[in-house]
Amino acid sequence: MRAARSATNPPAKGTLIRALLLAIALASCLASPSARAGATFDDSPHLATIPDFGACDVTVTPANAYTTLAQVNDPTKRVFCVQPGNYRAYGLIQLRRSGTESQPRFLRFHAADGVRNAAQRPERATFEWIHVQASWWVIQGLTIQPKHPATTWLLAVINGDHNILDGNLVDGIDHRPESVQHGIVIDGYGGDPATHNVVQRNLVLNGNLGRLDIDYQGIYVRPGHHAGADNDFNRIVDNEVADWGDAVAVDGYDPGCGELGVQHGTVVDGNDLYITPAKYVDCDTAAPNPDGDCACAENGIDLKTDPGANPEAWTRITNNRLWGFRPTPDVPCGGSGATGQAITSGSMCPGHILVANNVISESNIGIVPAGNRWIIAGNLLHDIRAVEGWRYGSAAILTTQWASDLDIQFNTIVSVDSAYDDRSFDTDTRCNAVVDNIQWMGIGLPRGANHSTERNFHYQSSTVNWDGATNEVFSDAAESNAETYCYWRKRWSTPEQVCVPRAATTDASPHRAAVAECEQNVAAALGVPVVGFTAAPEADGAALGVAALLALGRLARRNDSIRR
Repeated sequence: MRAARSATNPPAKGTLIRALLLAIALASCLASPSARAGATFDDSPHLATIPDFGACDVTVTPANAYTTLAQVNDPTKRVFCVQPGNYRAYGLIQLRRSGTESQPRFLRFHAADGVRNAAQRPERATFEWIHVQASWWVIQGLTIQPKHPATTWLLAVINGDHNILDGNLVDGIDHRPESVQHGIVIDGYGGDPATHNVVQRNLVLNGNLGRLDIDYQGIYVRPGHHAGADNDFNRIVDNEVADWGDAVAVDGYDPGCGELGVQHGTVVDGNDLYITPAKYVDCDTAAPNPDGDCACAENGIDLKTDPGANPEAWTRITNNRLWGFRPTPDVPCGGSGATGQAITSGSMCPGHILVANNVISESNIGIVPAGNRWIIAGNLLHDIRAVEGWRYGSAAILTTQWASDLDIQFNTIVSVDSAYDDRSFDTDTRCNAVVDNIQWMGIGLPRGANHSTERNFHYQSSTVNWDGATNEVFSDAAESNAETYCYWRKRWSTPEQVCVPRAATTDASPHRAAVAECEQNVAAALGVPVVGFTAAPEADGAALGVAALLALGRLARRNDSIRR
């Protein structure tokens, strides 16, 4: 839901200076070849194991594709190995013949070289679009890069179960859609849902380059339009999605929350989800501008469903990295409208959602819950900054008046224009650490009923909207005794390391002593046994980047003190 722009107190130009310094500091951190070579990423525990495909029944080449691709639904042929080449002329590939758990079917790049994503190979097998309308298929290592304007869902599972989409490159670089464009879709058909599918290790790039006024999703789990057609237990893990309208959407279609088919047990874990300056535009004209404060896009993760209270049914958003999100301009150029949220409720409906251990940065807004029952715990939110004209529409965690029954614990919020708003009902916000917070958001909106903010720690941070006798306030950020935290992002394209000063809690941090006052097991029933503050930094943090970011922090604070 779009926030109103402030008509008074326009922000100073200091944000531009700060953004420039941040870019210089990050460039210093990312420029080291040794840092890129040392990139490490943890595999998601939710990854599917790729079964042994055995021998190739059919080898597809550009020379024989007319006959071999026509055999993909032949019951006597199970494993299709595709040689490098361009297969776009064969249009939509529809896979209708199902495999079994013991004998899955394969459409895969013909190699056994250990490469985990098609983008990492110099040679590729390129298709226009592929739809899996069956079960027990593995689609692996292919490139889906359409050219025809009528192409819509680039790679899709339609009423199929137990399929694995692994290590593919889905790229809209050559595609100018006529009306609809989605990267990877999971959907049912005719009352038959799509369940237990895994979308993993894919690189999804370049949505809606034609700048149509459409909602376009990178990875899209749709609701059912028939009673009980629930697209359940699908997993989206270890993907990288760049420059799509919503990087990931778990969707709903009814503003009254009356979808006939609801997605249960969706897992979104370990993904890199972001917008680059290629999508940035001028807010007033929507003209492309890499320095623009708006974007022809919407959110990182858009949630519009409530799967219910059963712990197995909750939607889990865990261990993702999200950054770069900006408000959608008033001039239509892609998306029905957003305010630059990284993780958001796309309606008043979503509930029973776990948001834990994510890293969110460089966006206008961090996390926006609506609906009933969220756990927001153990996340790191840094450099959540307002863009020009949206000074009072920025917050790291923005609890709306449509949200209730929230647990918000063990989050670390560093270097933000606003840390928090308090409009939700029946909310328990404890044991959060806030470092270097200006709190522009505090403009007197009413606090929700039964909203408690106790045992939170503020270091060189305004405490507006953090009422409570047990909160502790420190005048200097250094009193947090926190160290620099470094992490990697962009797993499948060009890995880069980001270092965040004062983001890693240590044993000497005052807020570390408050752990006993909070619930480290708050998400235990949802598969996260212990939730805590952001952990110690990686051992190989880039010293040059750390020094640059420390200097940035000092300069940014000096600039803020001048403009205030």
